Amino acid sequence: MIAFAAISFIDGNPRRLLYGIDYNGNLCGTKGGDPDLSGFNVRYWMNPKQLMEGGDLTLSLSLRDARAICLEDCPSLAEGNNVLSWVCDYPQINGKNASSPLHQLSLAEWGRRNYDYYDLLDGNQRRSSLALHGPCYPVLIESTSLFRSCQPAGNISAAKYDLWLQMNGSEITFHNKPVWDVVNEYLSAPSSVLERYVADLGKAWVVLVVCGAIAPFVLSFAWLILVRYSARLTVWLTVFLVNVLAIAVMLLFYVKGGWVGKGTISAVMGSKASALTVGFDGAEAERNDLRIVAVLFTVLVAVLILFSLVMLRRLHFAAGILKVASKAMVAIPSLLVFPIFPFVVAVAFGIYWVLVAMYLFSAGEITRRQCSSGADCRSYSVPLLETVTGPEHCCGYDITFNSKLKWAMVYHILGCFWTLQFIVACSMTIIAGAVASFYWAKSDYATLPYHPVMNATRRTLVYSLGSMALGSLVVAAVELIRWFCDYLRRKLIADDNSVLRYVCCCTECCLVCLDYVVKFINRNAYIMIAIKGFSFCEAAGKASVLIVDNVLRVAAVNVIGDFALFLAKLMVSFACAFFAFVMLEDRRYREGEARVSSPLAPVLFCMGVSFIVAYIFFTVVEMAMDTILLSFCEDCEENNNIPRFAPRLLMDTLKMAQHEHEEKMKARERRRRRREADHRLPTVVGVVP
Repeated sequence: MIAFAAISFIDGNPRRLLYGIDYNGNLCGTKGGDPDLSGFNVRYWMNPKQLMEGGDLTLSLSLRDARAICLEDCPSLAEGNNVLSWVCDYPQINGKNASSPLHQLSLAEWGRRNYDYYDLLDGNQRRSSLALHGPCYPVLIESTSLFRSCQPAGNISAAKYDLWLQMNGSEITFHNKPVWDVVNEYLSAPSSVLERYVADLGKAWVVLVVCGAIAPFVLSFAWLILVRYSARLTVWLTVFLVNVLAIAVMLLFYVKGGWVGKGTISAVMGSKASALTVGFDGAEAERNDLRIVAVLFTVLVAVLILFSLVMLRRLHFAAGILKVASKAMVAIPSLLVFPIFPFVVAVAFGIYWVLVAMYLFSAGEITRRQCSSGADCRSYSVPLLETVTGPEHCCGYDITFNSKLKWAMVYHILGCFWTLQFIVACSMTIIAGAVASFYWAKSDYATLPYHPVMNATRRTLVYSLGSMALGSLVVAAVELIRWFCDYLRRKLIADDNSVLRYVCCCTECCLVCLDYVVKFINRNAYIMIAIKGFSFCEAAGKASVLIVDNVLRVAAVNVIGDFALFLAKLMVSFACAFFAFVMLEDRRYREGEARVSSPLAPVLFCMGVSFIVAYIFFTVVEMAMDTILLSFCEDCEENNNIPRFAPRLLMDTLKMAQHEHEEKMKARERRRRRREADHRLPTVVGVVP
């Protein structure tokens, strides 16, 4: 991963995901170029004829080939029907002919003149401009800054076009396809949308730090403190808050998607943020993605509410096992502080991973497109002070991404899964080792070893790192396969083939089940490693046998406890998503350089990272519960089914669960016997008098 990071930092440039390219192949806003475009961040297509022809599929030229330069802001139509404004090419100083006004003009002065030096042109240069060959081009279309490109806000102005023709300007062919549709299709392509999403993560880095690191840290730590003092109140409060926050986040997705209220996202940028382009503002692709997520959230909220209602009657089991786990945390106070260390490591790795991913995704070269346009391909060269011809002067530039690095990106994703799972595995084993010492000390604080967490950490780092690496690799491989299959499913979903859809859905369902089973086995294997010091495979086998042999004893308590913790993780994740939405409403992220194209990428990133952070923190409670239950099973096996070390509260909770299970079995048996008795009753036939 470090090797790929070095390659990405050499070849990559995240600005390529955000800014456009001019006709020289320069990246807008780039310092130290020729010319220096620092501060000139907006791409503008100069030639209205090429802009109109971008929608004609019979021509070889496309909008990518249209002559574009970088400006500070989009130019406006001149006020008055008898005035025409111009946008002229970069003034470039040339020592061989420094007497020309075009060579004496600086870039800063060009910007102060609103990019117009038509009055400085000689006769030949003016005739070339009227033929739409440059160096100056008329502003015939009102435009608005859209994703740092000047989006036409309408068709060619009739008044300005009449004035242009009166000046003997070259005629422009009008096509059936509106010019704004051509630009919108170019800016709404899947690759362009994905580039903007990746760029949004870089622009909203403050939101990612606050809502993806600080907020989940504070919320998770506060939840652990509440569990320490009142487990029952914490469980009921978690069930209530997770449903409220889920509904709030769902409604925000509906609002930003444009289905509810007036807070929909807009692609219009800069000082003309209030302007409306004809019937749309260019953010339709982003809004569609937000609407898809809103629908998925609706399903999630419905399922969440349903499960919460079903589990309400059994939450007292979760409160009971949480009380036992909280006693372990009271006996070992350092367990409350321990999650800070894996949290810091995970956040540091997440920052590194996102940074490398941005450079890796943008690694490539700016290369000229291959196009053929015939003899009409002419443009005026300001440095040469003459008209140049040939396709090479009309073809635009594209960013050619390094296709060989796509495997580096796949490995980078695998490295993310593997490293995060390795951090989680080490954390689980250390926590399990500390809690196991509490259980086998028979809840006697005096017999606990000195610094249980430090002892467990030493044992894990000295003896069990190989097992942690193997277990985390298994989980990472399954998650990578899931990610690849999901990517393949989305590629095939456009194909109207019910068989393919059925196979994709079945495969995804099986992989989800496999992922859950592997994580469940791994978690219990880490506990056995902490208790007995087994190797990974031996520990996984031993833990599975113990769980199967004692499933009727611990299954109900374990499932309900894990469900309560899962709700707590979702609560933290939804809260951070809500905070991210609120922060992105700030003017800084709605206008100017730091404006994000859509809140989707930052919000989903904060949700995912905060869930991981909550997972790391709540692993303390989760592993405490699972370690106590698995230690109970091992205690029963070693002492002829009579646990000698189990805490009294644990025994009461397990007896309560077993009693409820027996009552259910008796009620089921009574219903079965009643049905059989009803079936054996003879049918009474009525006698007709």
